[in-house]
Amino acid sequence: MIKHCNGRRLIKALSASNDWLSSKMEVVNNLNVFPVPDGDTGFNMSLTLKAAVETAKELKDRDLSSIAKGAGESSIMASRGCSGVILSQFLVGLAKGLEGKKRVEAKELAQALFKGAENAYQGVREPIEGTILTVAQESAKKALEIAREERDIAQVLREAHKKAQEVLEKTPEMLPVLKDAGVVDAGGAGFVYILEGALRLIEGKPLEEVSKIEVTVAKTVNAWRSILVGIRGGELRDIKEVETIASKTIQAAKKRLSCLPLQKFKSATGTRRVVGTWEKVLGIIQKRGLLDIKAVRTTAQKAVDTWEREIKYKYCTEFLIKGKDLALKKIEDELAKHGDCAIVVGSKELAKCHVHTNEPDKVKKYAATLGEVDKVKINDMDKQHQTLLMEKEVGEAVRVKELGIIAVSTGEGWSKILKSMGADEILGGPKKLKPSVEDISKTIEETEAKNIILLPNDGDIIPAAEKAAELSKKKVEVVSTKSIPQGLAALMNYNPEAGIEENKEFMNQALGRIKTGQVAKAARIAKYREFKIRKGEIIGLYRKEVKVKGKKPQSVALDLIKEMVKEGDSIITLYYGRGVRTKRANQLLSQVKEKYPNLDVQIYFGGQPHYYYIISVE
Repeated sequence: MIKHCNGRRLIKALSASNDWLSSKMEVVNNLNVFPVPDGDTGFNMSLTLKAAVETAKELKDRDLSSIAKGAGESSIMASRGCSGVILSQFLVGLAKGLEGKKRVEAKELAQALFKGAENAYQGVREPIEGTILTVAQESAKKALEIAREERDIAQVLREAHKKAQEVLEKTPEMLPVLKDAGVVDAGGAGFVYILEGALRLIEGKPLEEVSKIEVTVAKTVNAWRSILVGIRGGELRDIKEVETIASKTIQAAKKRLSCLPLQKFKSATGTRRVVGTWEKVLGIIQKRGLLDIKAVRTTAQKAVDTWEREIKYKYCTEFLIKGKDLALKKIEDELAKHGDCAIVVGSKELAKCHVHTNEPDKVKKYAATLGEVDKVKINDMDKQHQTLLMEKEVGEAVRVKELGIIAVSTGEGWSKILKSMGADEILGGPKKLKPSVEDISKTIEETEAKNIILLPNDGDIIPAAEKAAELSKKKVEVVSTKSIPQGLAALMNYNPEAGIEENKEFMNQALGRIKTGQVAKAARIAKYREFKIRKGEIIGLYRKEVKVKGKKPQSVALDLIKEMVKEGDSIITLYYGRGVRTKRANQLLSQVKEKYPNLDVQIYFGGQPHYYYIISVE
């Protein structure tokens, strides 16, 4: 029986809730269809709660009131997504209910829970029933009801959790969008797991789930690993000895797996990969048999390799830096020291960073020295690869995103940059023609997303993009980007937590700030206003007009930049094409820096086929 809660116990409860929610994060993510369909409610709530726990653990003052207040305040700063924000408001309300108290009994704790639910409601401009708000409020009401007679905090939590689960099951009846999708509310599910985590702590249950299948596979993989090591080291030379060991391993694995309800687990988070892998590996074993040492080694290698992908840099790390006088090239060079695929774009006030690294914490720590770090996204590429691979092998569909972005590119470098900025699919390329309506329509349908934003990145492609959007059964919006620099500006304004209409508005707002120029070789004799242009001359275009001409791409680029740069501009970005040597491009970079010492000048490989340089000024 638990008669009171103090600061120390609150820290343990919050930590347990965080651990359990983290273990269920993907389950919650897969439920997320309302109100903002971003597919990351579990992630948002987990990060929000994690920040609260970390702060609570670091506080020197361990009384209940201080712990609750610190947790609530830190959760506000860390909150993201609708459910994350609501959770932070709940924690702030909980802190208000515990204000000035060093320990509380069941009744006071129930009152604090109700205060948390009440504060969450008040923090939402238009509260909607059938969400985390309803689940939290009804469970808190139940806690108050039970605490009138019950002094055991554990029993109060059990009843509150039971009520939260009951209300969660009813959310589809409260919200048609949930019923149509066949799911319960994601935020509500996250809240249930938060209560469940604290309850599991009290009851002495584990705070992370490892399925029997995963345990079985781990044992089998280790057995195969031992066989492989023995063969490589020469310790296992006799084929009969190897066959005996391997046969026992297979039979044991078959026996263990046959005792488990594999079909039941195929839809469970994290187990499809397990089942798919071993169905395939066992299939290979059965078809080949154990005829010789080479066959055993090959099979063992396949079994181990399936689980041990060798990726040089494991974590794809992305974030924004908000600061002053940010030196983008310098930041990019520093990030490159920690990994590869380092790309930094943006302005002196806002930089979007991308790097593949094994040291995401060091990268974040460095970024924090330059300004405020926001929208951090760290993906384990190894896990992503294995999950995708196994989902395909088992024949199950990859989880469909709510919102995807398709961007048109004209070069390898551009494609890499667009991908790093958040584009899901790339159309076009240096050896391809401008995409047709059919090309775009096909890509729309193949993109694993319910809704699509199209970035044509070329005024000539916009009509085809609009027609493809009209023909699609999906909801597709075209942001009329007329150049790839405009497309990059639009992606800088992309908010993965927002819906398609809101994102279109954000992206359109960015287009007016970007000026784009191109440097190319004239393909024919022409006369344009005062210019008499010969075939093979170098021309500089800006706003669909020939502004300058000359004999060398570098000199034309410098003259064109002079036409483009006006007072108030702060950034010049050069993108060189596939026909330009890096040495020449860097020479131009030095010249531009010398002429414009007060502007931030950057250069990237675009790889476009028809233009020596594409120039962006903002």
